[in-house]
Amino acid sequence: IGIAREGAARGGGVVGKLSDYVLQLYGARIYLQHHPPIHGADDLRGHTFISYVDDLLFSKELQILDELHRPERFALRSTSILAQYEAARVGAGLAVLPAFVAAQDTSLVPVLPGDTADSVAARVLTQEHLIYPRAVAELIQKL
Repeated sequence: IGIAREGAARGGGVVGKLSDYVLQLYGARIYLQHHPPIHGADDLRGHTFISYVDDLLFSKELQILDELHRPERFALRSTSILAQYEAARVGAGLAVLPAFVAAQDTSLVPVLPGDTADSVAARVLTQEHLIYPRAVAELIQKL
């Protein structure tokens, strides 16, 4: 069983929608206190970012930062959302993070919340031959 952001399972898999979640641009309070204020997308110019490795992006839904502002400077590029979260928490730069992770952290503040939030669907994936065992079916129903 896997959790994914988009697309269908390959090779005869079964896909079901699990839930929606929000991706949002965040900055640490300490970062925002020591850098120019951000009131609009144009103010993002010159800021440092934390992001995914473009060549390893597996979902176009994760490119919301490029739609808002094409970053010029990165403090970190990683495929690990936990690494991005930790880098943002310590003030290394601005990062697009899942709200279910970042909103719980009082050291992080949403940046341009009306402009940078994007809802994304999470899906549960499994192979068709695994859907029939009762334990797997019950787990998927509970998710």
